[in-house]
Amino acid sequence: RKGSAGAHFIINKEGEIWQTARITMKTNNLGKTFGKYTHLSNQNTIGIEVTGKCNPPIDKKGDCISPYNWDPVTEKQRTATIYLVKFLLKNFTLKPSDLVNHEDAAKKTPGEGKTVYNSIISSLPF
Repeated sequence: RKGSAGAHFIINKEGEIWQTARITMKTNNLGKTFGKYTHLSNQNTIGIEVTGKCNPPIDKKGDCISPYNWDPVTEKQRTATIYLVKFLLKNFTLKPSDLVNHEDAAKKTPGEGKTVYNSIISSLPF
């Protein structure tokens, strides 16, 4: 559905992993891509959402002004995200270059994806 959001997995503050769609199902997790990631789409990506919110200051539209105002990733979220990413890398024969931070590939509020990416990248097997 146009304009709807989605992800294949959601990881809450307690580190619980919820699968919301089959891996083979398209979810609206990416949006219009740019740069070297134009080959990516909602049809060929797996979306992982890690819950958190932007803290003030925010603009009049409710968007985060600074990429540094996001809730920190909890240790339980970090552990669960690393577990899930390692599982997906292994079981889908993915390469390190297949792991892409959302805001590097498509429009996203600054810091939203990078906060999670930065918290896990050093613990992945590359």
